[in-house]
Amino acid sequence: MVRNLLALVLIVFIIGLITYGAFYSALTLANPDNPLNRSYRKYFLKRYVLRSAFRLNRIGDARFEFGSSDEFPTLAVNVFSQNGEQLSAATLERVISELARITDKPSGIILNVTERLSGLSGQSSDDDLKRLSEGYGPGFDFRRKRAAVNLFVLNSYTGLPSLTGLVRDDHSIFIFMETVRQVARFQNDSVGTEVSTILHEFGHLMGADHSGECIMSPVVEDATYENLPTRIAENYCESDIREIGNALIN
Repeated sequence: MVRNLLALVLIVFIIGLITYGAFYSALTLANPDNPLNRSYRKYFLKRYVLRSAFRLNRIGDARFEFGSSDEFPTLAVNVFSQNGEQLSAATLERVISELARITDKPSGIILNVTERLSGLSGQSSDDDLKRLSEGYGPGFDFRRKRAAVNLFVLNSYTGLPSLTGLVRDDHSIFIFMETVRQVARFQNDSVGTEVSTILHEFGHLMGADHSGECIMSPVVEDATYENLPTRIAENYCESDIREIGNALIN
């Protein structure tokens, strides 16, 4: 009897381990275009314990934590700035106001302007971005009570200097102020340029792709577009909200 029970437990354990391995491989492959990932990833993302167990941290993977109050009723926006760079209070105020429109956080959005970043001089490389993202990331902590996004305010980027900003994982936004200032001179609006760039990148964290001619337009984050508008939106338009909403459904 005991031997049979132990054998059954062992069989169940082995089956569970094989199943976990199959899903882990499918969900973390460099190429996400596989049946298991396409069909089941969104279900794993909706529960933080499952997202943590499978280490799912691609761009958009935290969208349900940002867009829903089910597990995290509060959103923390943590701002880290390179020496010599900073965002204005007006920029941060507008950003928080807009994030409140597209997130469901009944306990509010908390802004944390933290210490200056050390060890950076001038341009930042991909290795620098990786180090910052991993070093300041919230990680997978089952005790965590808040959804969190980290906003890194840097001078410039060696990978593609024309970018005003980018995202590289589920929780990090990088803003490159040298290019932001370049665009701002064309728009004659530094605060508006900062706001639109941050909102654009947060839209990606919410799972939205490039679309339309508003915040989620690709021209917002790349200064090389020849037809850069003289005025870029500073608020999410209906098309942006629809794109973000679709990401929370699919």
